[in-house]
Amino acid sequence: MFKKSILRRITLLFKAIPKTVVILFCLTVVGMNILAQYQLVSFPFLAINAGICISWLSFLILDVVTKHFGAKAANYLSILAVIINLFVGLIFFILSLALNNPHYDLFAFNSWSILLASTIAFIISALTNNYVNVFVGKKIKKDPDGKIAFRLRTYISTFFGQVVDNFLFVFLAFFFFPFIPSAIQVRWTIWQCLGASILGALLELLSEVLFTPLGYRISSYWKKNKIGEEYIKTTYELEKMPAYEIGKLVNDKVFTPLEVVKYFEDRINKRNKRINAFTYVKYLDAEQAALEIEKRLDKEYLPFAGVPFALKDFLDSKKGWTNSCGGIPYLDRIDNSDSPFTKAMEKLGGIAIGKCNAPTYGFRGTTDNLRYGPTKNPYNIRYNSGGSSGGSSAAVSDGLVPIAEGGDAGGSIRIPASWTNIFGYKPSNGTIPMHYAKGINPEAFPFCMNFGLTKSVKDASILLNEMQGYDKEDPYSIKREKINYLEHINKSIKGLKIAYTDDFGIFEVDEKIKRRIFKKAKSLEKLGAKVERIDFRLNYTQEQLSELWCLAISQESANECLEYKKKGNDLTNRLPKELLYWNDRAVKERDRLDEYIKAKQHIKAVFEEIFTKYDVIISPVSGCLPVLNSDDHNTKGPEYINDKKVDSLIGFALTYLINFIGNPACSIPAGFMKHHLPIGLQIVGKYMDDEMVLNVASNYESINPYLK
Repeated sequence: MFKKSILRRITLLFKAIPKTVVILFCLTVVGMNILAQYQLVSFPFLAINAGICISWLSFLILDVVTKHFGAKAANYLSILAVIINLFVGLIFFILSLALNNPHYDLFAFNSWSILLASTIAFIISALTNNYVNVFVGKKIKKDPDGKIAFRLRTYISTFFGQVVDNFLFVFLAFFFFPFIPSAIQVRWTIWQCLGASILGALLELLSEVLFTPLGYRISSYWKKNKIGEEYIKTTYELEKMPAYEIGKLVNDKVFTPLEVVKYFEDRINKRNKRINAFTYVKYLDAEQAALEIEKRLDKEYLPFAGVPFALKDFLDSKKGWTNSCGGIPYLDRIDNSDSPFTKAMEKLGGIAIGKCNAPTYGFRGTTDNLRYGPTKNPYNIRYNSGGSSGGSSAAVSDGLVPIAEGGDAGGSIRIPASWTNIFGYKPSNGTIPMHYAKGINPEAFPFCMNFGLTKSVKDASILLNEMQGYDKEDPYSIKREKINYLEHINKSIKGLKIAYTDDFGIFEVDEKIKRRIFKKAKSLEKLGAKVERIDFRLNYTQEQLSELWCLAISQESANECLEYKKKGNDLTNRLPKELLYWNDRAVKERDRLDEYIKAKQHIKAVFEEIFTKYDVIISPVSGCLPVLNSDDHNTKGPEYINDKKVDSLIGFALTYLINFIGNPACSIPAGFMKHHLPIGLQIVGKYMDDEMVLNVASNYESINPYLK
């Protein structure tokens, strides 16, 4: 039974397609099926039926409809024509019985074999034609709406469609069905069937060559006059599209910014309760911003025009909005300024729509807190979305927004991206303004980058183009000429040397994840890269490094909690016990920060040595699959992997190692495993070589597509 939404779309479609086109198409289908029973040529190795005289017109109409309304619309039109064809045939059959004259049965309805063969052949060939047309259209990058593109789509789809149509009809009607006594006993050889299908397709292709200019003019007229605009908008699944594609639709005036915002508002209203991604939304602010974007579109092209984006409910990111510092009960505070991410997104035409869930102080690789609870994995809601930017990643993954803000000091962009099947990028420190703990020696604080979680490498490249630049407030910021990262993502990786490691020599990783990630890494050899396993030799264990990382990252929360306590606001009962534990140690063991700095220097030296021989390093993102959500609002990672103990806050992630040194790194989807849970592949680049990481990621994306 059809869903109401499908019935509504079909109703809109037949209101949208000009009535003359629908009538002409149906008449053509009826006519060619009447003529199908008459042979024009019949030789031992060749036979052609008379339906060929007008069937080219039905395929030309299908091409015009497919180009403008999409393949599904052309399919619906084909089904309507078949129903009418059968109904008309039935009328003629009844008429022949009533008048006792079989000559009135123009369809030879009483010879079911002709009608059945014709019907089956037409439906299958129409579907073939429509989807081949779409496939060819997607392959045309240069001027996809131009004359040449239209001709190519029509010629190729017509040829394939007509070969299928002619062969299926003659094969069923004159080769297969004649073995059944009640069918018409006219037998063709298989060579006649093949000859008819190929020659018939060529003859009908000749007709298309003659009349395709007319089809192109009709298609151009429909586009110029926005024929069927209401139906066309229902065919776009914006929730599945990367931000740059939505931006193009808005710039092309297919949608207004306000329509896009309302589309995603509806999506959030219907789906957020299921995954618990948003902590709050600002629809009125977003709708007002959409009206302002509309005015800007008259003057400039905005890559992310009308694209709603979410912010992280832990960061100071939108002036006048609030953040709860990761779900600390009764501790909302007002954002004092727009973050670099927000400024860049709004300059690109994006629209802030709300804030997403995060763990308290962002201090763990999962997303859960006492106030809002866990953010669930869109692919299996029993499991967590990862953290600390888990609300943001789940929102993007489930199509609630195309882009969301994340902050990565230990993997908080890459971990949730890995667990929710999207792209997560952490730029080099110095490339974009960095978040660090003010008042603390920045050398003794993990490099923390705020960036976006996206549906594609191209979205991340557009965002990095806008966010890059010098910031005098950032002690690591570098003055240099701007790079156009979009120019790098499509470059060949032939000859690139890629180092692969399962575990950096120190991490515990599930054996099945190791095998999957290595296989995905090796897929890059199809594009000419060379992938080699390497051994890492670090002078630290995973336990030592996770301990040092936790001590360093806790300096900020420890200082802030002490300040609250001095003001009489004791947060002891409002914070997770794990955070309290590390805050206490951070205060007592400040002298150990020198150890952190020494570890950082050692790790950096090891990576620099490897990068003298290799262009990038690939590894798993996480040593385990997404974890089950806890009932106590304190979801953590696993305590054991491969029966060996790991730190449950961050020790299961192979990401925080990179935050010691500040190199660029990303997580890109590597498929699904047990319980339909996603995993990710990590690509690490040389310091300040963001373009190489994005280039490898884009090439990987081209042969390992992951968009829903």
